[in-house]
Amino acid sequence: KRSEMAAASFSGDYENVSWKLGTGLGLRAGLKGVDDREVNTATLISSEESRGYFSNAGSFASASYDLNDGISLAFGLEIAENKGVRVNGANNLREDAKRYTSAVQINKNGLGFDLMMRAGALVEKDAVLGSRSSGGFRLVNKSFTGFIGAGARIEVGVNSSFNFVVNAGMTDVEASTSSLFKGANNFITTSWSIGFTKREVFKDGDSLKLSFYQPLRVENAKITIDKAIGLNYDSRQPIYETRTYGLAPSGRELALEASYRILEGAWSMQASLMYRHNAGHRINIHSGGGMMWLRRHF
Repeated sequence: KRSEMAAASFSGDYENVSWKLGTGLGLRAGLKGVDDREVNTATLISSEESRGYFSNAGSFASASYDLNDGISLAFGLEIAENKGVRVNGANNLREDAKRYTSAVQINKNGLGFDLMMRAGALVEKDAVLGSRSSGGFRLVNKSFTGFIGAGARIEVGVNSSFNFVVNAGMTDVEASTSSLFKGANNFITTSWSIGFTKREVFKDGDSLKLSFYQPLRVENAKITIDKAIGLNYDSRQPIYETRTYGLAPSGRELALEASYRILEGAWSMQASLMYRHNAGHRINIHSGGGMMWLRRHF
């Protein structure tokens, strides 16, 4: 198998402007988050983050301009793909489908706090928030999602901080003209996260992070479909009736994670435990997990 580069990024700055280019990371890596000044504690589940709005593996370009009083204005573009399944009976599901994201963000860094506000747009071909379909059940030709987000990080004591991020979006679907689906409403999606970080818990260089969050969830999607309910025996043709069905998931996932990290010179070690209530937004489905890793800088 041919080896491929998984991810890379390049960055620089000139006077009040900083820039970053990357591939295999996604635009989120090019926009500062409210917790960027925190310890670099990994999480088992993407805590904030707008999965669906931003890709985790796209190519991006971003730039940030420092205004004054700790305020910066950033913007970025991302080109990514909703991956196809190579072994699939539906031709259009074998190929990757392009997706394009743009976003603008305002950051305010103050004494003991950070603030963030963001707005952006996502355009997807043959997909809606990463979901794809084909044939008689093909839902979309193209979808457009506008999204906003806001967050803050606040110092709440010596070596302690609290942060939160809230995201919301609205998606407009361009329905397929050759499908049993006749269209979908403009639906809303949400995600949010809350975190608490304590540094130097037991010794210098360690940190404890507690995270509580809801991954991206569809709140009110509905589709209209022509459903066969009988057969006209004279014409030998099906009898169709137009019906509406809800696409909102049966549950709401709430995830809790605890992570402890320790630094010893060039070495760092972390242990994490995670529990998911209504995992995947499916009611009464629960799961958990753990992770340990060791890393050394050279």
